[in-house]
Amino acid sequence: MASRAPQLRQTYVLTGAVVALVVVAGFALLASRRVTTIVERQANERGKDVARHAASLVSLYMRERHREAEALARSPALVQAAVEASQRALSQHLPQLDIGTLERSFSQRRVLGGDPDLAVYLRDYTKRSDFAELFFTESHGYNVLASNRTSDFVQSDEEWWQRAMADGVYEGAARYDSSAAAVALEYDVAIRSLPLRAAAL
Repeated sequence: MASRAPQLRQTYVLTGAVVALVVVAGFALLASRRVTTIVERQANERGKDVARHAASLVSLYMRERHREAEALARSPALVQAAVEASQRALSQHLPQLDIGTLERSFSQRRVLGGDPDLAVYLRDYTKRSDFAELFFTESHGYNVLASNRTSDFVQSDEEWWQRAMADGVYEGAARYDSSAAAVALEYDVAIRSLPLRAAAL
């Protein structure tokens, strides 16, 4: 029996060790799942906080850009240039011409033109601001001045121009601009002047 006692002791110790290992592994597994759940919940909450903060910053940024565009549209120099360009368009009988004829006539410049200092200001403005492009039209939808060459001269047939004229502003959907490698948003503001119809920026 003496030889059997050490063997029994070894069996009990081995069995006890296995049971203890299983119990410890079980507790570790339960604790791991609990810790994982807690960490996931905290990560989700932190992610939501970060997303809310990012959305708040984007919203603030967009409000600032809208105000900037609206301030530009109220600029006395811009309003005056739009009024003068509209008068020039009338004196040249441009509204009597069809869009195709106007596009061909203005295919080189694509603007009516105006104050050279204002033209330089618009070109430089896009270099100092987050606006990729700035241009404005007179009351018939003809480009007056632009920071970059536009795709066409007459804007009055464009939905954005018509909506900006009717509603005061038009905000287009976000789209990816591959040339700028950035997401671009279009925001158009009607230039209002009392004696003439509105024009669009």
